[in-house]
Amino acid sequence: MTKLDKEMSRLSLVAEESGLSLYEYRPTLFRPLLVHFQPMPFVRRCRYLKEYLHKGHYRVYYLLDPDRIPLGFCVVTPGGRGLKCSAKNDIILGPYYVDKAARGNGYAKKIIRMVLDNYPEQYECAYDWILKGNIPSVRASESCGFLPVSDLNIVGMMRKPVLTQDGKYTLYRYCKAQQAGL
Repeated sequence: MTKLDKEMSRLSLVAEESGLSLYEYRPTLFRPLLVHFQPMPFVRRCRYLKEYLHKGHYRVYYLLDPDRIPLGFCVVTPGGRGLKCSAKNDIILGPYYVDKAARGNGYAKKIIRMVLDNYPEQYECAYDWILKGNIPSVRASESCGFLPVSDLNIVGMMRKPVLTQDGKYTLYRYCKAQQAGL
């Protein structure tokens, strides 16, 4: 058994679809992510630590191919604390990331859709914010039913999202009730 196989045993299967598997990883204090696709900046590490220390801390979902190779991940945090327009019964998606070698195959859309459809707790709305120039992420979120609701900027060392008129990011919202009515 390889080191990666041992680490993968810490994942819980959530869903399988079209040969892809969605696994949940419960972060630990010293292991915010199980698989790193890119270097993690100190500020993001601090943000994960802060989220971990909150009651009902964040979860990380990994998308794996049929050979159990991680293709990407999506972090999900409870609403009602960092993003002021969200409520306690909402969730916040992001960051999500697809490995560079796997990009261009629709995996971002797949992981978002699988997380929204299989999240283990009830939620009313899901939020996501994307840098305006990140066209692949914008397309992935919009194709999953997210709609733009506002601009925002990220301020301070802890990267607090603040709604604004002309921000660098766009805030997106997905509401389950809205999607059910379509």
